[in-house]
Amino acid sequence: ESIISVDIFIRGVIRMRTKASERKPSHLKVILIVVGLISLLGLGVDSGCAYLERHRAQRAAESAAQAGALAMARGQDFAFAAQAQAARYGYAHDGVNNSVLVNNPPGVGCSAKSDSYTGNIELVQVVIHSDFHLYFAQLVGIREAHTCVETVVQAAPLVYSFSE
Repeated sequence: ESIISVDIFIRGVIRMRTKASERKPSHLKVILIVVGLISLLGLGVDSGCAYLERHRAQRAAESAAQAGALAMARGQDFAFAAQAQAARYGYAHDGVNNSVLVNNPPGVGCSAKSDSYTGNIELVQVVIHSDFHLYFAQLVGIREAHTCVETVVQAAPLVYSFSE
């Protein structure tokens, strides 16, 4: 008898929970959960794109600053060398999508304030400002984002030593 009464009780609970009046809110809940998951997916994609763009710009700034410092140590045009190296990474200083600033001595960087490097004539500073497009954030009206990276490298004179 107890098995039959438990079975009847379980069937009654299942029937109670699957009424038509309770199905509509569950569809609404599923829709809201799907919209929330898609929103989180979009946030993840746009955040990943922002991270990759910043990393790419940082690599370009580091490479450009090293090229500029090497050119300065050799007595060549350091600004041209740095901007040419940044252009190899896709930052051609077009003034629209990105800008590449090469300073000697270092000036104001991304933080918009001077630091301990300001005025040191042995240093080459490269600052890259970059605007990049977002994908899912366009749904809420944010079409692009901005990143700024900077690197300072010392241009030490080349010292050759020959051992005999």
